[in-house]
Amino acid sequence: MEHKKGIAVVGSIIFDFRIMADTLPRPGETLTGYGFGTSTGGKGANQAVAAARLGADVCLIGRIGQDVYGDQVIRQFDSDGINHEYVIRDSIESTATCLIHVDKQGENAIIIAVGANGKVSCADVEASRSRIENARVLLLQNEVPLAASLHALSIANQKGVAVVFNPAPAKPLPDEVFSKITYFTPNETEAHYYSGIAIDGELMRAKKAAMHLISKGIRHVVITLGSQGALYAESEACRLYPAFKVMSVDTTAAGDAFNGGLAVMLSEGRPVPEAIRFANAAGAVCSRYPGAQTAIGRRQDVEELIRQQGTPDHLMGIAI
Repeated sequence: MEHKKGIAVVGSIIFDFRIMADTLPRPGETLTGYGFGTSTGGKGANQAVAAARLGADVCLIGRIGQDVYGDQVIRQFDSDGINHEYVIRDSIESTATCLIHVDKQGENAIIIAVGANGKVSCADVEASRSRIENARVLLLQNEVPLAASLHALSIANQKGVAVVFNPAPAKPLPDEVFSKITYFTPNETEAHYYSGIAIDGELMRAKKAAMHLISKGIRHVVITLGSQGALYAESEACRLYPAFKVMSVDTTAAGDAFNGGLAVMLSEGRPVPEAIRFANAAGAVCSRYPGAQTAIGRRQDVEELIRQQGTPDHLMGIAI
């Protein structure tokens, strides 16, 4: 059997169009913006790019169209050294596209045209079975059909592959799925969706939500809390790992950088506290720049931020 290595990602691939303005538009409002740009994106692709730039051997499974946007996506994957042999060029559907509005605080509003992402199938995943079976970590999100993600999850479970499930955007999951997830990484909104507990920036509410998710059978829960950091829970233990303080320009792919960073550390066998510290720093580095994949940093950037700002709390966390 092939020695287990690297990270497999089953997920979305999107070509992004981004524009910045002082505020996000209200219904019916036209704003004057600035800073228009394009980049390759999609949660699956973003997390794959993050993991690759942070040092992992990465294979991405998904679909794009036979169009100019798909061509640009492939060039980006080649540039980052991502294995895309299981990225199918769909003959009917176009590459998924996304319109991103970003305000001066770095907050965003996003609309996605699903395109080829909606055609990712169990058969696509089955074709990549050997790569998933021999990965150290499988990364999943909620931007491709659930059936495909669950098939990948089943393959990983059969071979003892750790699964990082980033449930974004929040969608219904069968109850029996939760016990198969190794690391569940919702943000506040998603944690509310799956736990029924509104967090509203309150740490004790976040703890309650995390412990509720643990009760569903998930082994590890990591709730990303933006500027507060990340709350980690397992069994009866719960700790807050503080965020790194940076000037945030655009948070579009910060969560994806976090998940990519977490997966990289876990694939290297690093302990959870070190993995979360690294993931927090990866998210912070990404938020300093506009765009999705254009903003995702490299390992030296993340390690430098940890050297500059790292404290014992960033590594050991704070008991909640």
